[in-house]
Parts: sequence; structure tokens; C-alpha cells
Amino acid sequence: MLSHALNQEIQDATFIDVLPLGICLIDEDLKIHEWNQQLVQWTGIPREEACGTCLSDRYPQLLSDRYHDRLRYAFANT
Repeated sequence: MLSHALNQEIQDATFIDVLPLGICLIDEDLKIHEWNQQLVQWTGIPREEACGTCLSDRYPQLLSDRYHDRLRYAFANT
């Protein structure tokens, strides 16, 4: 039987895959934990390749003050 946490993770992944939006879930270090099907289609980057990597390795512009400050603010206020 699946653990509750794993079962919830599977349900969440299914939910974000049906939305017509590009969604990735990251932590405060910009590590990608989820990459939905829309992002796979838009970027050509498979979920398995994206998850576990750092978003700024793929998109270094996110380290510029313009974006990095906003991301830090979002994580500081959660």
C-alpha cells in the first residue's frame, strides 16, 4: 500500500498535469521538485531530466537581482 505522503504527491502531480499552465515546484535553493506536462511540451525538457536539478542552471537569468530578489521574498513570506 502507498504511504499517504506518496499517494498525495501522485495526486498533486496528476492535478498540475491537467492544467493548461506551465508549473514547476521549486524550493528556496531553486531545486526543481515537480515539472508539469505543459512545461515538458513548451521546453522539450522531460520531467525526469528537470526534477532534481537547479532551475537557475537552465535559466541563469533567474539569478539576476530582478528575479532573485522576488524569489527570495516569496520564500521568506511563506
